[in-house]
Amino acid sequence: MNKLINFLKCSNISDRVKMVEELKKNIQELVKSIINISDIPNEIIYPESITVVPEKELKLNMACPKQLLHSIAHIEYNAQTIYADTLLRYYKNFEGDKKAEFIHDIMNIVYEETKHFEMLDNRLREL
Repeated sequence: MNKLINFLKCSNISDRVKMVEELKKNIQELVKSIINISDIPNEIIYPESITVVPEKELKLNMACPKQLLHSIAHIEYNAQTIYADTLLRYYKNFEGDKKAEFIHDIMNIVYEETKHFEMLDNRLREL
């Protein structure tokens, strides 16, 4: 299976960080592997262990630093997931150098969002 899809399905934070670092290092391999994907699911790929809870069911207190950091961590997690998913779905809209540039640029964003998430996760574990 494609490494980018494995990244999207992975719920372990340390593994996700390692995977995105490897993907970023081997961008040419990523380009080739994406091109060989035939079936992309209709919906965004989330790890099976993730449960999406509607906002109205949450009881949040934004005055609490842990809850605030947790909420920001959700934003970072979703950003990395949505950008990786965007890469899978839209790389075909580009040709030649533009395709490689698109993949490179989006992969840099996925990398940055993953690192932001890792920093927030580490800080939450310290609190």
